[in-house]
Amino acid sequence: MLTLRLPGRRGDGSAAVRGWVAFYTLGLPRALRTRRRDEINADLADETLDAVRRSRHHTLFGQRMRRLVRGVPSDFAWRVIDAPMMAR
Repeated sequence: MLTLRLPGRRGDGSAAVRGWVAFYTLGLPRALRTRRRDEINADLADETLDAVRRSRHHTLFGQRMRRLVRGVPSDFAWRVIDAPMMAR
């Protein structure tokens, strides 16, 4: 599947999200770490495109910060439960 990759816009929260993903994927096998990071990058690109289409790009930072904070428990669960099974 081809996904358009948009660079993070200054102040849109994408750098914080990518930083968090880099942190919780540290130490995983390279292929699994890369796959997870690519999934998140694709999600950020889709979210950016949607926000631009709807003229809501000014809301991205707040939206992403809320999703990041609310998603921490799921990210930890993925790291502790799912990632080890996927790495086998």
